[in-house]
Amino acid sequence: MPPRVSFLLPVYNEREHLGESLESIAAQDYPAEQIEVLLAEGGSTDGTQAIVEAFGRRHPEIALRVISNPGRNTAVGRNLGLEAASGELVMNFSGHAVAEPQMLRVLVEKLAAQPAEVAGVGCAIRSSGSATTIGRVISAVLRSRLGGGGLDSSFHAPADCDAKSIAFCLYRREAVEACGRFDPKFWCGQDAELNLRLAQAGHRLRFTPDTHVLHYKRPTLGGLMRQMYRYGAARAAITRKFPGSFRLVFLLPALWVLGWLGLTVGSFFSLTVALAMLVSAGLFVIVSAISTIAAGESLIGVLLALVVYTIIYTSYGLGFLVGLVIPHSRGTSDHESKTK
Repeated sequence: MPPRVSFLLPVYNEREHLGESLESIAAQDYPAEQIEVLLAEGGSTDGTQAIVEAFGRRHPEIALRVISNPGRNTAVGRNLGLEAASGELVMNFSGHAVAEPQMLRVLVEKLAAQPAEVAGVGCAIRSSGSATTIGRVISAVLRSRLGGGGLDSSFHAPADCDAKSIAFCLYRREAVEACGRFDPKFWCGQDAELNLRLAQAGHRLRFTPDTHVLHYKRPTLGGLMRQMYRYGAARAAITRKFPGSFRLVFLLPALWVLGWLGLTVGSFFSLTVALAMLVSAGLFVIVSAISTIAAGESLIGVLLALVVYTIIYTSYGLGFLVGLVIPHSRGTSDHESKTK
């Protein structure tokens, strides 16, 4: 009998995608009796609870336990799931992620083939927006090199390899427990922070491109703005705690914010600076357009992408700057939005 797997699933107001997410767990080509879903519910007001109850009725073969998580802290929610888990393996999952049918089997087999020092195996991520034009463009931008550039939690490689951090990872439960579980200070980015502690303890993580998770991104510009701000603040908090994890790419959005601020102020006092600002803006428009056209977008998609790129870099950069100044700022919180 293959090992029992506990899905850790903190949710809050996940009506849009939770049903599809849960159904993807039930559709795994893995023994249903060896799967349990530990759903930490933050007091949703959008009908999420009804979706969970309906899923339980449709799939009695899947062990489902709903745990109250009134603070809506995603790290706390995952820890509550760990406390209740009966599986020797735990899957870090999300209410707006959809797994392909072989995901769990592939990850379990990959992890079983690794030595004990490998704490987990994660898979590829495919981003998706929504059926709306804005959602589609957001998804296309985040998939592009200009829109991702190491800012998101995705990891990409053509073959199995070691990875520093992976968002959707199947962990050995004992390794996570030994490292102190998820840090409640990190409302956002708690998986990346855990992965750094695992590395400090001598563990490794593996990545495989042989399976993937479809991850729905924010379908609105306002939601994207809040999400990127939190990502930036969380990355700053992780950088403060683990200075060795810093990469120059994390600083680029902050330099973007500071650079445009400097050009804007300087343009009032210098024609040269004003011209430099215009040239910079022109280059940004050209690079953005090329990147978006390469992603297969139409003219309206190209125009919307300019706004999306601006939101990503500005929001992430502001979040990073605030996070450097204010440790564990509320920007790292997912309190008022979907988790993960």
